[in-house]
Amino acid sequence: MKRRMLVSSLEGGEFFLECEDSLEAVEFTPLEERLRVESPGLMEGMSRLKAAMGEDDFQKYINSLLKMMRHEDKMLLITGSAINKSIIELKFLKLLAESFGIKNIRIFSQTC
Repeated sequence: MKRRMLVSSLEGGEFFLECEDSLEAVEFTPLEERLRVESPGLMEGMSRLKAAMGEDDFQKYINSLLKMMRHEDKMLLITGSAINKSIIELKFLKLLAESFGIKNIRIFSQTC
């Protein structure tokens, strides 16, 4: 079933958008798998990080990240858990910096 939604733009215009009246669930893909396709330049650092952290910690705290982005010597991580954010900050910041050759890391928690 389709429905019409009225959408307003920042410029003051309005238009109707036809959309499906349903939601689709998408299975979570581990970060390492997504980066192979989206950001292959990060894979060398990921391999070093995985070796330094160990498989269990890597899977729990890094492979579960929602997003990892790098620009020059800066990195942004987005996690779905405030607890994981804290643990990464306490235990793995130095390993992240060394593995990717970065100086500045920001971690955000996107919790619902």
